[in-house]
Amino acid sequence: MTKLLLETVTVTVAKYQTLRDILREEFNKSAQIFKELIKRYELIESFDKSNASNKRRQTAELKSYEQNRVDKGDRENERKHCLNCGSTQHKRVDCKE
Repeated sequence: MTKLLLETVTVTVAKYQTLRDILREEFNKSAQIFKELIKRYELIESFDKSNASNKRRQTAELKSYEQNRVDKGDRENERKHCLNCGSTQHKRVDCKE
């Protein structure tokens, strides 16, 4: 009976050790995956923060551009040629055609 009990305990311990090794391996894999996910999240988060600052800067530049355009009355885009014949020598009012 002692021999049978010893064999049972030995088998149980072997199964326990095998199960422990399997669980440890799975835990290590999960930990590595979790670490990778954290790194990816931090990378994406830093990218989002830089994008947000770029968007704020672009919005400020656009507002500044729009304000300057309104203030100047779009004088830069004013046509400097005759609308009838296309000549740059005179305007439409002075066109002879």
